[in-house]
Amino acid sequence: MADPLAWIFRCSLLVVLLALSPFPASAEDIRPGVNASSSGSNPLDVTAERIDFRQDQEVYDATGSVVIQQGTLRLTADHVTIQVLPGILTAVGHVHLTDPQADVTAERMQINVNIEAGIATHGELYLPSTNTLVSGRLMQRFSEYHYRVKEGSFTNCDAQGGEVPAWRFRF
Repeated sequence: MADPLAWIFRCSLLVVLLALSPFPASAEDIRPGVNASSSGSNPLDVTAERIDFRQDQEVYDATGSVVIQQGTLRLTADHVTIQVLPGILTAVGHVHLTDPQADVTAERMQINVNIEAGIATHGELYLPSTNTLVSGRLMQRFSEYHYRVKEGSFTNCDAQGGEVPAWRFRF
């Protein structure tokens, strides 16, 4: 079975791709709908109602219907902050991360690419290949082999929205 919290790696990959993309020198160089690409990788497309750059802190703020797409990876949220130097991406409000292997939703997600760790609050991870659903109030990845889910559940039993599955582990 695949690691049930492998989504953090996918999130970390997104942040790595963000960090490797050529960030513009000024806020005028980032506009909703602008494509940025690093050599040898798929273009990174960031769109939002508003994108600001605080040059003194090297922080990007994207607000309103934020969509970050690179290849098959797609992150949507109400607000995303990217702190370039520490490598931290914070997504807040209706966070949804998808790729062909996983579908993650959360109220808030923060990823630190430098230490490959992350946290999602009130999150849900679905792995279609194994029909696995993991949810929790707090889902953390500390390292490749160290995870924690608080007030969570696990099942790979089908259930329609709102229905209780035939079985699940709650912890």
